[in-house]
Amino acid sequence: MRKIAVLVFILLIVVPLSYLGMLYVSAISTSYSISSVSFPQTTNLMEVLLSRQLDIKLYLRIEGHGPLSVPIKSFHAQIFFEDVYIGNIKTTEPFSIPASGTSTVPLTFHLDLSSISLSDIQRIVEAISSHNGEVKIGFDGYVEPIILFFPITVPIRYNVYSLTISDAPKITSMDLNELQTFHIMQNTT
Repeated sequence: MRKIAVLVFILLIVVPLSYLGMLYVSAISTSYSISSVSFPQTTNLMEVLLSRQLDIKLYLRIEGHGPLSVPIKSFHAQIFFEDVYIGNIKTTEPFSIPASGTSTVPLTFHLDLSSISLSDIQRIVEAISSHNGEVKIGFDGYVEPIILFFPITVPIRYNVYSLTISDAPKITSMDLNELQTFHIMQNTT
């Protein structure tokens, strides 16, 4: 009977500690990246910078390498355009790290750029112009995975280049009959 009591006691200690350990490993072994960034309200970022209001939509790519799915309380980051501080972002909805898989979380934020100096805005605009419409966007922050009931802090630092304007033609309307005629004419030449 004593052996059974010792075995039950060990199981009551080892199993919860093992579970907590697997949650922790799943939380800290995760890779984060920004898969894409867009500016939904306009196609001209330079005009937005001058208006001092910016909506930014980013897609946070999460690669879980651990055995368990882990809930994330929040994502906090400072955003930099061409190494100029633009503002802070924070999620309002929780999401999770997948167990040994990948997920993409769309996040939309509104930034007030009124505290940015005109010289910094000019520097950003000149950088965008010299990079053919691309801007370097830096994120420096952290995510808060929840281990049991306690959030831990995992730092994230990531840079991505994003195209702010596109010279590609935009389709405003399309007629299926015209499209079929085009393909027929294309095949005969």
